[in-house]
Amino acid sequence: AVAQHTKEMEEASKEAWARAQTTTRGEEYIPIAKKSRKKTEKFPKAYQKDLQDIIDEDIAIQIAKHNTSVKSKVC
Repeated sequence: AVAQHTKEMEEASKEAWARAQTTTRGEEYIPIAKKSRKKTEKFPKAYQKDLQDIIDEDIAIQIAKHNTSVKSKVC
């Protein structure tokens, strides 16, 4: 019972300290329990495909440029 009480006192102290710090900065204090996690938005598949196509084309162009420059140096 004493350990539980001590833990609650520590948590209350931490919350009071956090509240004081945010007030000092002129911000609104939001308790940790009320902060919601932001869900990451899934990138639409259509854009994933377009992006992958662009990357593939860019890689193909770079390979072609590299092969051309290697051939010109060899000859």
